[in-house]
Amino acid sequence: MLTEVGFDHFVACAEAMKKVLGNEVGLALDCGPGWTVKDAIRFARAMEPLHLAWLEDMITGDYTQYPNAQVFKEVTDSTLRRFTLVRKFIYAKISKDLIETQAVNVLGPIRKMWVGLPN
Repeated sequence: MLTEVGFDHFVACAEAMKKVLGNEVGLALDCGPGWTVKDAIRFARAMEPLHLAWLEDMITGDYTQYPNAQVFKEVTDSTLRRFTLVRKFIYAKISKDLIETQAVNVLGPIRKMWVGLPN
């Protein structure tokens, strides 16, 4: 669980990045993994005015074999503005669960898994 100081620092960093980029360039944040659901929801709501492209891997990160789709859905459904919470995936069952429950809005393959493309 984040302290108030830590939470405020994360928000200030995101606001500073968005201020530099302005509205000309989209901003996405790789936030994790390891956030509690409560902190992830709180941070996602704090990011709503910044109109971020997405928040990535807040709950679990790369190579997690069994992410709980319901946890991702709780975060996704708890924001006023739809955020795209990216979940990188390897296993077909993981992506199926996340898609069928509409737990995330965007799925992105892990770059090392792309055949024929340099890492």
